[in-house]
Amino acid sequence: MFLRQLLGFFLLLLMISCGEQDYRESELGKIHVRSIKEHPYWSRVYSFKDPDSVQLDIPVELSFEFVLEDLLSFETNKPNYIIKSSLYAYHDKEVAYKLANGDTLFLMPERKNLFRVVHPENSYLKQTPWEYDGTFDGEAQFSKYLETEMYHNWDMTRYPFDVQKVTLRIESLQDSSLVRIRDSKIFPPNFSGVRNLRRGFVIDTILFNETFEETTIYDEDLGRAEVRSIGEFHMMISRKNSWLFLKLFSGGLIAMFISWLAFFITKDEFESRIELSIGSIIAVVGNKYFVDSAISSEILTVADVMNNLFILLVVINTFYIVYVQRNGDDKWWLKPISMFGITLLVFVLASTATLLFA
Repeated sequence: MFLRQLLGFFLLLLMISCGEQDYRESELGKIHVRSIKEHPYWSRVYSFKDPDSVQLDIPVELSFEFVLEDLLSFETNKPNYIIKSSLYAYHDKEVAYKLANGDTLFLMPERKNLFRVVHPENSYLKQTPWEYDGTFDGEAQFSKYLETEMYHNWDMTRYPFDVQKVTLRIESLQDSSLVRIRDSKIFPPNFSGVRNLRRGFVIDTILFNETFEETTIYDEDLGRAEVRSIGEFHMMISRKNSWLFLKLFSGGLIAMFISWLAFFITKDEFESRIELSIGSIIAVVGNKYFVDSAISSEILTVADVMNNLFILLVVINTFYIVYVQRNGDDKWWLKPISMFGITLLVFVLASTATLLFA
């Protein structure tokens, strides 16, 4: 009887021990899922207390709204300009706010070292700290005003039909497995408040693109170099082309028409014909120098191609006047109206190809 009671007592202790072990293992699993105390990044930016735990999904996705307020000193081939903007950062308040002990975890952008707005060092900078504005549409909102000098490398290949891509970059300061930079799907980029953009330019749209850059920082916890998420807001700025086209190429067009007028003067008036042709050459060369003085570019632009086309056709027209004077226009393609049609067709085709494919 005594042995039976002793055996029952040992069986009870064994069951209690197994139940306690199962309970601890299940609790450990919950803590592993819910606690961020031991995470290599979050433990560096937040001082956790023992009862603290939080439901956290990583990477934390931060979405941004970019409001362009003004763009100053934006001039052709001038590398520096002033950008005035407001930035709004959003993320789901349920991702990293609610703590198990009832407290609230605020991931303040500057204090937690989540990301930075990229701007040139030692440049003009005026900014406000990130402020917590509250919750909008289920997302926590932080805002910041930024006014700084930025630099732009002008691509003049298609001038005067060029579109300049001016970029504002937001760089995560942690690996992309922890923090991702996205654009806000609720609040798209806005540039309706821009008032002082230089005349002749127009902002077509603002596009967002996320890229990734590998750093030289080796993270032992990840076992590799950190890869940062980069959010880029591209401001697409074009020119008002109609009036600029007339300003740049009206001289070349007039020179072309003058050279064509010489076709319809009788051959007996050769002196008048050659004077008009030479005058058109002087005019078209002068127009090229005018265009070259308007921009400073070491690459071949659409404007250069158009002006070279004007010069080539005016020279061909002048050569035709001289050739017909000496050899006559017996053949059909040497008749003034035929030559006018041929050169006009060449001009239209060549200029259209230049504008479409250059």
